[in-house]
Amino acid sequence: MTGYEAFLQAGISLAPLGLEAGDRHSGYFCTPLGAEVIGWEGVDGIHCCFVEGFGEMVFAVNPMGLPGEWVHPIARNFEDLLRLLLSCGHLAPLEQAYGWDWAQFDQFLEENPPVPEQTAVLKRLKEAFSLSPMDAPYDYLRELQASFDYDRLTYSEECLEALPQPPQPAPPWRVTFESNFWGRYGRGHAGKEIPVDRTFSWGDVTWYVPAVYLCTAGIVVDLCARVPEEPIRDFLDRWRLRTEAGDFTLEERAQLSTENPMNLDAAVSAVLNGKILRQKHGCGTFWVPVSCQEPDEASSPEVELVLDHYRLDRSYGWAIHRSALPWATRKKPLHVRDFRLCLVRCPQDVPGPRFTVSGPGQTVPFTHPVTGEAHVLTVLDYEAEELDSAHFRDGSMVYPTHCATFTYQIEPELPKGSFRVQDCSSGDQPRPKEPSAQGDGPVAVFAITARSSPVTFTTAKAACSSLYFECPEAVQWRLVFRQKTAEDIELDLTEALED
Repeated sequence: MTGYEAFLQAGISLAPLGLEAGDRHSGYFCTPLGAEVIGWEGVDGIHCCFVEGFGEMVFAVNPMGLPGEWVHPIARNFEDLLRLLLSCGHLAPLEQAYGWDWAQFDQFLEENPPVPEQTAVLKRLKEAFSLSPMDAPYDYLRELQASFDYDRLTYSEECLEALPQPPQPAPPWRVTFESNFWGRYGRGHAGKEIPVDRTFSWGDVTWYVPAVYLCTAGIVVDLCARVPEEPIRDFLDRWRLRTEAGDFTLEERAQLSTENPMNLDAAVSAVLNGKILRQKHGCGTFWVPVSCQEPDEASSPEVELVLDHYRLDRSYGWAIHRSALPWATRKKPLHVRDFRLCLVRCPQDVPGPRFTVSGPGQTVPFTHPVTGEAHVLTVLDYEAEELDSAHFRDGSMVYPTHCATFTYQIEPELPKGSFRVQDCSSGDQPRPKEPSAQGDGPVAVFAITARSSPVTFTTAKAACSSLYFECPEAVQWRLVFRQKTAEDIELDLTEALED
């Protein structure tokens, strides 16, 4: 008869000591395969078990433990487990000893002496099995765990997937004309890396050109914008991006994009030997300093590779851009006589005032949020329209077809492309079509128009709302302005590329 079988016949409950009887099968993902549960602590799913192939060795399983540290042996056999309980008074210090030093273990015992109910159970164990408390319980536990081969335990697929994966070796640094920052290289050989190591100021940001790459199809330019830690932290805290899910309105998203210090898009072109090279494609990534990251946030290995290769200071934030510029000639130039990098700062959206209009002749005075100049928007005509549903090809869905449009002019005029008028709402979403309506035909287009005067097409502009199932009585519109935060610049990099 095993020690555990003798214990069961004695009918003693170990529940006061943290080992309560219960289900013999745990159901937890981290319990080893072949386990037979012998008791539950009653908190966090902690339980003790035998494992097939390990005799009477007792294991403690803590599903709330750190990944890979869920299971530890705590006794060579059940008799030793009882002696450890006699020495410590409860399962808790036995289960947690793997993460404690001797002082922490001893402090726990000193601060948690057995209560009367536990003392009564301990006395019954001594009398029923003639056992003595385990000498030096902490040394016993650490010696047992240090000598145990944890690789012998087997687990479910669910558990193995939750285990930390070994770090993968960083791929070799390789830049092709079609490559991006995430391991896609495309066709073609790796380009020849030409160190540039050029730092410059553009607007209020420090930029860095670490290198360019001469490829068969063209030239690849890497461009890095350095952002101090403080504005990144202020931005994250102001918008509560580290504490909330971020369910923002369209207007808030536009404002968030404008205020984001890492939003530093640039259009890149170049002049090589007098010929213009225009960007064919590009990509971007970014690095946020560790002090601005979430505690459990992990940076991508691809970004780490860029930081390591270019030796970028990790105490800053980095907005990193890659641009691929095809040669302007059929073949790669044999010599570089002149190479200039042309940078255009992409404008950002600046939310303007909201307004509603319902007919021609109405005016909306407003002040430009960037220039401070006063303007007036005048409505020339206003229409409610219904679109032809035949334009929507998915016959299983019903799409909203109603919208409002109006034409207007602004005085004094604003430069083309410097603003737009848009609906403050994103409109209605498509919904599944009722089975009986699957054969409905197209809807005719109609318009309700109000017009007070002919439209002057040289100055008139048009705005269209989002789509709705029924056009609202009043659409709320907003003006959105395009702000350019830095003037275009050219960098002469001829010296770096000269033969």
